[in-house]
This record gives sequence, structure tokens and C-alpha cells, in this order.
Amino acid sequence: MTPQTVKILNMGYPKTGKTGCMASLINAGYKLRLVSFDPQANLLALKNYIDKDKRDHLEYIVLRDKIRMGPKGQTLDGAPTAFRDADRVLAGKLDPDKYSVAAEWGPTNEWPEDMVLALDPLGGLGKAAMNFVLALTGKVETGPKPATWMKAQNEQELFIERLNDDEVVSCNLVVNAHIVVIGPKAPMMSDDNDDEAENKTQILDRELELIPHRLYPNALGRALPPKISSHFGVVVRAETLVGGRRVISTIADPSLDIAVPAKVAGQLPVGTGLATIFDALRKGA
Repeated sequence: MTPQTVKILNMGYPKTGKTGCMASLINAGYKLRLVSFDPQANLLALKNYIDKDKRDHLEYIVLRDKIRMGPKGQTLDGAPTAFRDADRVLAGKLDPDKYSVAAEWGPTNEWPEDMVLALDPLGGLGKAAMNFVLALTGKVETGPKPATWMKAQNEQELFIERLNDDEVVSCNLVVNAHIVVIGPKAPMMSDDNDDEAENKTQILDRELELIPHRLYPNALGRALPPKISSHFGVVVRAETLVGGRRVISTIADPSLDIAVPAKVAGQLPVGTGLATIFDALRKGA
């Protein structure tokens, strides 16, 4: 993030307005290019919330790998492309025949300061990274091993680091992420040792009393989610309050890390919240 740009991690449970709230940025004068990993993303809500005279300020592509049913369950149908195409977004090298809307996007280090790159959701990027690594290591049919998980997590984290590198992405950035709950890891149990299982269960119960569950952005595995927020200077939460009112929360609580280095209200309306945060950060720079 530079004094002229803002890079935000926006977390929330499903249907809390993470995708729709980006309309406030377009209504405030920004142009938004959305890279979606979810073909079921709530793009209709996003479009409906955009002022009619600014609807051409939204461009989007959907990246997804083809899946088929194999003898051992669902598996990749052909070579995965989503993760490589995400990289091509940054390089400005997307296939114009496949993604005609992005034919003139160019590399993200040349995008102007009134542009917002949006990635939605972070978990979809993780699945694409895993599919990429499974194909790369020849594990599509056998499934991931511990080394596969580590490689895929590294790929996802490195991509997040690149998004936050101003020499790679020179414009504004919004990454939407679902929330995952992580607590103590359950110990491995032996099927034929009741005493061992009982001891480990008691240890786990004690850990649950002492170690709180925390909320993190949904990324691959258990080790990566707690690290994601550290790559962003701004972290907010989209949530639905009692009564159905949706807000953008800018204050932390014991279960979730939030950071907004600007003077804004603790809860902002979902319809204008992101634009208010952008304005406050850029004016205070």
C-alpha cells in the first residue's frame, strides 16, 4: 500500500455482503476489475448496487478448473488453468480469446490509482493453487500428500505477497475471504489402543479449555490462515448484526484481528463502508 493506494483484506461469513459492498467503490468513482474464482459469486447483487451511470466501471472474469467424477470421486478434468491464469492477470498476458473483457487490461503494475483489483474469494485461489500443484507433481489421481499441501500453501502465500507488492500491483486491491474457525489440532488416535485414545482425548479437552478458537481468513491448511492478515495493512470484517443489518466492522475483538489505520467509525454501513475507508486512508496519507 502506498500513500496513493489502498490494499484491503475483507473477511466475513457467507452472505454478509463481501461482494456487494464493493459497489460503493465504483459509486465513489473507482473502476473495479474483479477476478472471481467462484462461478456462483453474487455478481448480481454487486451489479444491482452500482449506480446506473457507473455500471460500465465494472469488469470481471471467472477463473475455474474443470472437474469431473472419477472412479475415486471428483477430480480434475484436464489440465488446471485457474492458478496460471491468475498469474497471467498480474502479467497482463491473459488469452484474449478466452477472456475478451480483459484483452486490454495490461499488467497490473501499470494500472492507474483510480483502479481497484478485486480477488474473490481467497479460498478459491487456494483451491486453484492446490489443483496447480497436484498437476505439477503428478498427484491428481492419488490426492495431496503432506508435501503437496506445503507446496500449495507456499504458492498461495507467495501470490498474496505479490498482490501486496506495489511493483507488481500498483493500483488499489480488495481481497475477499470467508472466515474459518481454527482451534487446537486434534491428536492422531490409534484404533486399537483405548488407553492412548483416552489420554489424548483428555489432553485435547484440556487444550480446548486453555487455547481459544480464533477466526482467520480461509486459506489452505491450518498453518497459512493465521499468516494471511500479516500481509495486509488494512483488514476489515463484513458481518450481519442481530436484526439483519449488514456492516463493515473496523474494530478488533479477541477472536479476530482487524486493522484500519485511519479514524473511521467502528461499524460502517455495508453500502458505503469500503468507500469511506478508502477516502479516510487516502486523505490521511
